[in-house]
Amino acid sequence: MTQPNATRARREARATVLAAHREGYETLRAAAYEAVLRLRDDPRYPQLHEALTLAARRTLGRGARLRDAPDGGVVAERAGRRLDLSLTGFADRAVDACAALLDQP
Repeated sequence: MTQPNATRARREARATVLAAHREGYETLRAAAYEAVLRLRDDPRYPQLHEALTLAARRTLGRGARLRDAPDGGVVAERAGRRLDLSLTGFADRAVDACAALLDQP
């Protein structure tokens, strides 16, 4: 195999691996979203929502402006600071943390 062919083969192999990683990552993200969005139907969701609201107020103070996140949970802002306690935000952060662990050698 000539050098250009070997280089091309390595690039193609790397592209295949990256595509597989991306597909797995997106599958994991979809499953995480599905799981956290089911929490909204749980009879204890109002308690979770209240706990998230209290956490936001403790973190950013009583003057924080809170709003319900479209997919559940809350988002708070105060003095240029933003705290994302949305259900999908939690899912995103969990998936990102898992992906980072999987990418480690």
